[in-house]
Amino acid sequence: MDHILRTFIEATDEVQADHCLTILIDEHATPIVKDILGHGEIAGAGPYSQDASDLLNDIVINLVSRLRQLRHDPTQDIADFRSYVAGTTYNACNFYLRQKFPRRSRLKNRLRYLLSHDNHFALWNGPSGLLCGFAAWRDKDEHKTYESDNSLRGATIGGFIGEEVDEYDDDD
Repeated sequence: MDHILRTFIEATDEVQADHCLTILIDEHATPIVKDILGHGEIAGAGPYSQDASDLLNDIVINLVSRLRQLRHDPTQDIADFRSYVAGTTYNACNFYLRQKFPRRSRLKNRLRYLLSHDNHFALWNGPSGLLCGFAAWRDKDEHKTYESDNSLRGATIGGFIGEEVDEYDDDD
């Protein structure tokens, strides 16, 4: 179990547990969530938008609920609290984006399918994330070390968070 959680789990009464929970959320979890939301600029509006604020509150509620469950059933272990908070935040952001921009999600899924099922195209990991392009590009890039962004071939999948693609509208 993560040492950050130990005091909360081992609290002897509810007052002490609530105090520990407040410290966990305010001092440990919220800065991680704000950092992730601030870098992602949810919905293109920036880290201080109403959407980002709502998302922050939803994530905190989710974390508080999970931590209270953990206190009553310590067999469900969180090995690394910071990683758990980050994972919860990324999952909440992805869910939010799928709900807000369903056509973007559908296009992204279709592109991934095409790029991974057609031998002419490929997906591969680059220095800044997932890249796509012709399979020949991938084969050449696997032997490269990336020293600058100018050496990249292919395009990143995903674009900007919150960017909706209207050009590929379909009626499905």
